[in-house]
Amino acid sequence: MMARLPRALLLLPLAALASCGYFDPLNPPDPASVVMGSTWQTHMGDLQCLAYCVQETSDGGFVFVGTKDGSRPEASLWLVKTDSAGRELWSSSFRGNGEAAGHCLRQAPAGGYILIGSTRSSSAVDWDVYLVKADADGVLEWETTFGGNADEQGWSVECIDGGYIIAGSTASQGAGNDDAYLIKADVSGNLLWQKTFGGLYFECGYSVREANDGGFVIAGCTQASFNGDDNAWLIKTKADGEWQWDKVFGIIATSLEDIPGCLEQAKDVQLTADGGYVLAGYMHPLTVGDSDAWLIKTDSAGEQEWSKTFGSGAWDQAEAVVLTADGGYALAGMARGADWNQAWLVKTDVDGNLEWDKTFGGDGDEWAYSLQQTSDGGYILAGSTTSYGGSAYLVYYKP
Repeated sequence: MMARLPRALLLLPLAALASCGYFDPLNPPDPASVVMGSTWQTHMGDLQCLAYCVQETSDGGFVFVGTKDGSRPEASLWLVKTDSAGRELWSSSFRGNGEAAGHCLRQAPAGGYILIGSTRSSSAVDWDVYLVKADADGVLEWETTFGGNADEQGWSVECIDGGYIIAGSTASQGAGNDDAYLIKADVSGNLLWQKTFGGLYFECGYSVREANDGGFVIAGCTQASFNGDDNAWLIKTKADGEWQWDKVFGIIATSLEDIPGCLEQAKDVQLTADGGYVLAGYMHPLTVGDSDAWLIKTDSAGEQEWSKTFGSGAWDQAEAVVLTADGGYALAGMARGADWNQAWLVKTDVDGNLEWDKTFGGDGDEWAYSLQQTSDGGYILAGSTTSYGGSAYLVYYKP
């Protein structure tokens, strides 16, 4: 299972897609305007800094959210604006209750940025979901938290009509140790409702999108049978957050003797042009080999249509998926090289067949957590690097 902050860290309506900074696959850039073969990479911040989510901005630059000084008591949710070449223009830090981490951002419809992460007091063990609104210059407008007397994490946020929808995990509420957590807030960050999904063991929601019918889809993981047996999970809710259906993907243990079996997680979900869903994550057969990146396509009812795995036989996994201008998909994550992990970009056709892949990095470990296809047909990736001192990492690539 991917390390979290210590617990002790489809097709969206086009107006909503545009308002939250998504590339629109139905209105791709003019191919004649695309210059091929451009690449740059940059890093920023000191030890224990990372970029967790990146978006292209209307001025042709980029903005990312992540964590600064992540292993220290003064850790902060970190918002950074860059120009089109990844050069820092400004940055802001937010610490909430005392220390914080940043996981996702969207460009707010009325301007500025909405950020999600987690926060706790420096003396506390447990975290709360942390929602922040900053203006276009990164200045704090308001901040709020959600949670109870145990551990909560906020992993994903979307702009919706009248407010925001948030996905994460909660140990304060629900049926088990951790449950997937869905929160709706108004435009000022006030809680409208909250829902939990799960059983007796560990569940988490890593990514949330608004569905065509006004409900929501959540990608994450569930220990569907026994503690320690992770499965990829897709949840569909109604507009009021009530459960509608859910689907589990992967090998489900039937007895304790099957543990360890597989570790499978869905880290991202997107709505597809045919009304279905595409999920990205990883599968790891613990008894044989290491993990592979995993791409799953479903219909509108969550029934699997196909799945594909990608990897070199070492440790590989996908953290993000996007729809591309040509109707295919692109994944970002990590691929294990001979000695080091490298940030990884994978391109497939509409049926999930590999077209090409590309790795990025130096003589340390790199990881890509976020991906967006840019308005000029390139790709922007955000993550972390140890090749340059343990800092945030941005890569722009145009094939």
